[in-house]
Order: sequence, then structure tokens, then C-alpha cells
Amino acid sequence: MAAVIISIILLAGAMLANAGTPAAATRANDSNTYIVVFNESNSMVNALDDQITSFASDYNARIIYRYDAINGVAISMPSGNADSLKALKDVKYVEKDVTFSVSLDKATGIMGVPQVWDLGYTGKGVKVALVDTGIDASHPDLKGRVVEWKDFVNGRNTPYDDHGHGTHCAGIIGGSGAASNGKYKGVAPEVEFIGIKVLGNDGSGNLSTIMKGLDYAARSDAQIISMSLGSDEHSQAIDDLISKAVKNGKIVVCAAGNSGPGRQTIGCPSDSPDAITVGATDKGDMIASFSSRGPTKDGRIKPDITAPGKDIISCRAAGIMNNKAIDKYYIKMSGTSMACPMVSGSIALLVQMDPKLTPQRAKEILEKTAKPEGSKCPNNDYGYGRINVKGAIDFMNGKKPVEPVKPTPGPVYPGPGTAYPGYPYPIYPTYPYPAYPGYIQYPAYSEVQA
Repeated sequence: MAAVIISIILLAGAMLANAGTPAAATRANDSNTYIVVFNESNSMVNALDDQITSFASDYNARIIYRYDAINGVAISMPSGNADSLKALKDVKYVEKDVTFSVSLDKATGIMGVPQVWDLGYTGKGVKVALVDTGIDASHPDLKGRVVEWKDFVNGRNTPYDDHGHGTHCAGIIGGSGAASNGKYKGVAPEVEFIGIKVLGNDGSGNLSTIMKGLDYAARSDAQIISMSLGSDEHSQAIDDLISKAVKNGKIVVCAAGNSGPGRQTIGCPSDSPDAITVGATDKGDMIASFSSRGPTKDGRIKPDITAPGKDIISCRAAGIMNNKAIDKYYIKMSGTSMACPMVSGSIALLVQMDPKLTPQRAKEILEKTAKPEGSKCPNNDYGYGRINVKGAIDFMNGKKPVEPVKPTPGPVYPGPGTAYPGYPYPIYPTYPYPAYPGYIQYPAYSEVQA
């Protein structure tokens, strides 16, 4: 059985030079690694010298990693022995390993973030675990704030990013704006990071490696886990791991994917019932054409919420070359990969206000205070609408949320679809519909920054 690549939800329109895999792409993988999850009631993982070790010896298998959070292991073995593995006593399920890959001032302004900064909320004292390609901790906007690091790809002990996607996401979450005199400041500029590298310099990584990173994040002291990565293939193992992380108090935020505008294009892990799934809006505060739509394959509404994700300017990792670079320190990217950290940073502001904020309550507050979009909310384009951070803070303070940006009439921009290098599908016009009586749009802007 061919394994699938879970592609990072890398930009729909601004591919990094060394990342050619489109979001949610699939390709063959010769890995014979399997994820094995045991029934919660047994202690199989803590007794590997018994049944699993015996099996490994008999079937030429090797234990690669133990997932403590979900009572499971990654095991390497000839593919023909998988059925024997499934037949073992107390095995709950077995999944074939797959591969994941990478799929601001005006952006923060439209969400009401500057008003929240004015109230003293900057993410101070909050930690975000960023599960991605790494973080360039030498970037002026991030210096001194990567407080913990784990590299599941190359095993290096100091933070780095040989792809660029993770650094860009980190800048959106909490870049200080130091290299731009505050212009390109992230949503929570005093947040701290736990950098967890699970994706290589090509923007891809196996499910088993992604799960190592998520397992590590679930056991860390981060309050928020941010993942801008995804696959077309559903994984029950990663669902279970997210569920366990949420039960342990972690707020898990996932990018919806860049496989829109078709229906039922939400992939994994964004299809997790326990994750906060984020779609992307464009410069006109409309759903971005590339943003994946629901419902999930089992009929649930997704995404849960949307955030700006088009032409986002944020931190550029050292040495990353791309024609979307703004200067030495910043680069412009688009995708739900950018919308996800917008929400992760926003939640950091809420957690600073209420350190006891639960994942369920965080999700409820975001949904109740979002700016409704579409004819009926929730819907499979916007979820409950576009995030309104000031409204969320007001709600937590017992005030009636107020939308921070007033809509004004604006033009319609028709135009042909555009296919971007490395992305096989056309990105359709931002404004494909004719104006109609009462049509309004948010003020257009030429650049969005984290």
C-alpha cells in the first residue's frame, strides 16, 4: 500500500524556493513504518520486553519510538507482516506511516489586536509549541524567545530552520517587529516558543515523526500547540493524540489546508474534532479561494474560524531565498499556514488574560465573538466567521463584543485564475462575484503583515 505525503500547508501563492510540494499532495513512500496504538486499559507500552519484543524478534521488526501520550509505538517491519501485527492481543489499531509537508500591521488591525495590546496583553508568560520546520532563533524579532527546542529530523541541539515556513509562522504568532521598527510585529509579541522540528528542508515529514513532535508538545508546559501542516489522508492515531493533548489542557490549533475552493477538502489533522481549525481570509476579508472547505468526510462543519492568510509579511529565516522576500528579514507568504498562527497568537493573548483558560472555553469564546461571514453561521467556508480578538477580550471581560473595523463600500476585482509555480491548480480571483445592492467589503490593503 502506497503511503501518502502529508504536505505542509505551504503558501498557495508564494512557494519557497526549496519547497515544491503542494498542500495536501500525495506521493508514494517506501517506508515500512507503522503506528501501533494499544488499548488504554493495558500496559503494553511499558512492557515491551513481553509481546511486542517477542514479535519484533520473530518478524524482523524494530521499535522506533514510544508515544507516551496515547499508549502507542512506531515500529519498522516488512509490510507483509502488518496483518500479524494487527492480530496481536490488546492492539487497538495499526496505521501505515505517511508523510506530512508544508502546505502584518493591517492583518492584526482588522482583528482588533492593537486595541488588545493597549490593554496590556502581549502574550507575556504564555508558551506556544510550534510543530513545523523549525525556528530561526537568531532572527531579531525572535531572539531570546525560543526557550525550548527539539529536533526530530536531524537531532541538532540548537534551533534552526532550513526551510523557512516555521520561522514565518513564529513571526506571525509573536515576532517583536524589532527588525522593522515595530511595523511587522506579530500578534503576541512577548510570547515564548517551544520549537519542535518535524519537517525537513523540503517541507515534508512522516506521520510517525509528526506524532513524535505532537507527543512532545502534549507533554510540554506549552499552553498552545500550533500546526500548519496537513494531509489528505485521515489518521486516527493523530486524532487520538490531539484528543489526549486537549484533555491535558493544551489548546491545539491547525491550518485548514490549501485545497479549496472545492467542498470536503479539509484534511488531517485539521479534521480533528478537538482541534481549532482555521481557514484563511483574503485582503477584502472574504474567504480566500485556496482555503480548504468542509464538511469533513464524516459530515462535520469545518473550519471552526477564519483569519487573514493572504500576502502575510512575517519573519524570513536566514539564507532562505524567494522572490517574495521583502528584505533581509521579512518575506511575504499566503496560505492557511499563515491564518493558523494568527489564531494561535490571538489565543496567547486570551491565555495571558486568563491562565486557566481551557481548550473548550477558548474555542467557544472565539466562535461566539467571531465576525459572522456567509449567509448562515457556522458554515463550511468560514466556520463561525473571521476572528475578532478585541471582541473575545471584551467577552471575557463581560462586555458586549464590538467589531473593531467598520466595513466600507469597495470595488470588485474580476480577473482570470492564476497558476503559481509548484502549485498545480489555479488560484482564483479574490473577488470573483459582481457587485450587488448592499455589497460591502473591508478596506482593501496592498500589504498584510503579521
